[in-house]
Amino acid sequence: MERIIIRKLKRSDFAEYYKNELQYYKELKKDPTFGIGTYGKRLTKKDIKKSFSKLLKAMSAHKSIVLVAVNEKGNIVGMGELNSNAWPEAPHIADIGYSVVKEYRGKGIGTMIVKELLKRAKGKYEIITAGTFSRNIASKKLLKKLGFKRWGFGPRFVKRGRLYMDIELFYLKLKK
Repeated sequence: MERIIIRKLKRSDFAEYYKNELQYYKELKKDPTFGIGTYGKRLTKKDIKKSFSKLLKAMSAHKSIVLVAVNEKGNIVGMGELNSNAWPEAPHIADIGYSVVKEYRGKGIGTMIVKELLKRAKGKYEIITAGTFSRNIASKKLLKKLGFKRWGFGPRFVKRGRLYMDIELFYLKLKK
């Protein structure tokens, strides 16, 4: 397998970030059950640029940790975020989200990203939460493998056209 490095998201990553976002929307168009959260519509380049800027701002405000997995050619092949924009009385909790581009799924990239996010979360957070579509077997398997426990189920939580998707909620207590 080619060498993959995990590093922080940089401002110069926008072109790759944008390319991946467009790829995810193409997948979603082919398969409306595709397990990635969206904003309910296909975003414009301006919307995606705003989203990217929000990530960078959250990182500089220490409210998010955003990592990318980069291949030998410098392409972003996966991304993960640990976000603490939770309730004011829950600064000890952060939510994790991650994605991997289609060609790199099933190769351990998601595991690498999540492990590194968890490593960076130690000492900063006590509990990490995650939500995933019930149909996303690979994501549920990854979370369970890393010690996450299922704590909730959201029936018909996401609606896309006439389709409803259930979600499952997970948490992990970090060891001190």
